[in-house]
Amino acid sequence: MEFTTEEIACLQKEDLLAGNVGLSQLFQIIEAQRLLDRLDMFEVCSNILDQEYLAAFHQAKFVSRIEPYDSGFRVAVSFFIFLKSLNAIIMEAYQTNKSLLYVMFAFKDLGGRFEAQAD
Repeated sequence: MEFTTEEIACLQKEDLLAGNVGLSQLFQIIEAQRLLDRLDMFEVCSNILDQEYLAAFHQAKFVSRIEPYDSGFRVAVSFFIFLKSLNAIIMEAYQTNKSLLYVMFAFKDLGGRFEAQAD
């Protein structure tokens, strides 16, 4: 899942498989309600992941356009919509033997390099 921290990444077949495995493991951690035990892995998301994260995960569905939210429960839902949608796209690319061009979805709150270079 390291590719999600890159501004742009091109995922080949083996990268797609690794991404799917990583997301599957993450989804298992979420379903087992062990996500907060591993919060150090999700420092950037610690402000949106609370005890309600499992409900947010179940509410999230794959979509083609993700609505961003600034606060509250909907932020966690948007985060999980992103993960589920990413997983669906990864699987589609893998199954159709295509590469996937991943472009980071936002830089504002993630400390992205584009803003850092603009300063």
